[in-house]
Amino acid sequence: MAGVPILCGSFGLVNGLTTMIPAGSFDAAAALEQMQTYRATVAIFVPTMMQQIIELYRAGDFELSLRLLTYGSSPATPTLIRDAISTFGCEIIQLYGLTESTAGWLSFLRHAEHLRGLDEPELLTSCGKPALHVDLEIHSPEGERLPAGEVGEIVVRSSTNIPGYLRLPEENAELYNGDWLRTNDLGRMDEAGYLYLTDRRKFMIISGGYNVYPIVVENVLAEHESVREVAVVGVPHPKWGEAVVAMVSMQPGKSAGIQELADFCRERVGKWEIPKHVVFVDDLPKGVTGKIAKFAIREALKADPDQFPW
Repeated sequence: MAGVPILCGSFGLVNGLTTMIPAGSFDAAAALEQMQTYRATVAIFVPTMMQQIIELYRAGDFELSLRLLTYGSSPATPTLIRDAISTFGCEIIQLYGLTESTAGWLSFLRHAEHLRGLDEPELLTSCGKPALHVDLEIHSPEGERLPAGEVGEIVVRSSTNIPGYLRLPEENAELYNGDWLRTNDLGRMDEAGYLYLTDRRKFMIISGGYNVYPIVVENVLAEHESVREVAVVGVPHPKWGEAVVAMVSMQPGKSAGIQELADFCRERVGKWEIPKHVVFVDDLPKGVTGKIAKFAIREALKADPDQFPW
């Protein structure tokens, strides 16, 4: 993990910027204090960090000098993006990349595109267009290039890609399809060349024979005024194979029942995408990088099947 902040910090250093890398685990209050004290002009966060920063900033009395806010590492909901734009009033850029491309960012959703997205909501669900140093395609399970609009695995061809993992021959056998590095991320590209990330391949839900992409349901639930954070996973179901289940934390002082959230989704997604159950928690589990720990959530829910109504 040490290499990640060092690499991100190098982007500022090569541009002549003083770079601040706080020690220890992420603390939103401390981060805001440091951003104010050192008059930070550029910041990079994962979406869950950005959520905490927004909440504390709105509740406190901070004076920031931000001119650019960047975010990435996991999908951000349009609700969170709009909140960031309205809260900080600075430029905002989304980055999509992966460690196997030596964290070289593969696509960017630039500030002007974020502003367009305020009137074109779907654009805020995109992670932008490919960077100049990479080629991105969407491939079928058989390794064939898919046309615009179809969901498949995102693959990348770039001089920044790693040649392989050290002493992991089995993983290396699955890493490449010819010149194309397999990301294990599912997505699609539209006719204009914008990339849309649907989720990690391992988190796709198959319910009653239909493919359900968790980010689609998460984006909808995040629009509900009472929802603070949400993660959607699949759990075993005796009839449908897998059921769509949401884990949700609520905004302070807000509440909503399972049926209310299901009805909210019913008007906006296919019936196979509507959560069959909602689990309410104070805070969603997160990993050491601050990202929502979706794998841990799925495994915890699967380990306690008695909580579900089926």
